[in-house]
Amino acid sequence: MSNVNQESSVYFFTTADVERLAADCGNHFFDGGSMRFFGSRVGADVYGGRFFVTSECGGRDIWGGARRYSVRCVTYMHGVMTINTVGEFGEFATRAQAHSDAQRRGLFHDTKAAHYAAAVSA
Repeated sequence: MSNVNQESSVYFFTTADVERLAADCGNHFFDGGSMRFFGSRVGADVYGGRFFVTSECGGRDIWGGARRYSVRCVTYMHGVMTINTVGEFGEFATRAQAHSDAQRRGLFHDTKAAHYAAAVSA
């Protein structure tokens, strides 16, 4: 994990980085009980330092027992970590669709950050 600016943002390279910081700051997103309750799995890749993919299987009551995929966005500011769903929870039927969306969002975020950095240093 590379610190971009301690007080405004952290650029995450893997979800293991996200999980470690979540545990350190008391965020319960990755707790074993939470993961089991939702039947969650977490992809290893983080796109644009902020976007990653989870999958959930809600049993027969939700999505007919199918596994669905969500894009998540992590932010860390002023010692507080938040993880939000981007779009709809379980929006994607396939892993490939979710990763494609997360990658697109990550590329946009990286491009926007690069333009900001260039403007600030000019």
